[in-house]
Amino acid sequence: MAFFRVLAHIDAPSSRVWGLLEDWEGSSAWMVDATTVEVLDGPKHGVGTRIKAVTTIAGVPLTDVMEVVGWKDERLITVMHHGWPIRGLAWFELRPAKDGGTWFEWAEELDPPLGPLGEIGGLLLKRPIERVLRKSALKLKRLAEASA
Repeated sequence: MAFFRVLAHIDAPSSRVWGLLEDWEGSSAWMVDATTVEVLDGPKHGVGTRIKAVTTIAGVPLTDVMEVVGWKDERLITVMHHGWPIRGLAWFELRPAKDGGTWFEWAEELDPPLGPLGEIGGLLLKRPIERVLRKSALKLKRLAEASA
């Protein structure tokens, strides 16, 4: 299991941040590694939504098919990655901050391919992957704060 996590404080209400998170097609505006994101079928929001994202990792485009498996309005979105090499759970969680802003957590709990070799790869790639997640979280922060 490979675990990646970033946390960011956003000086905007959770409703504004949530609006950006639930806009799947618009998420390539803040996800730095996503080139396209589309809803495949099912509902546009909520449990059962299926999403296809094309992401670029180290210059290599990968197709990532996900399904929303958990949804708590303005609080939590959980997705299951069904593709290869990206498989496992991921979630976005919003928590109110004492200053009126929002804490945004993005975590990925992935099953690396290639068994033990993939586990080692997950450890080696932890910092670079979290750096990409952090850059994305900062873009989300800028978008949410600009519109707040």
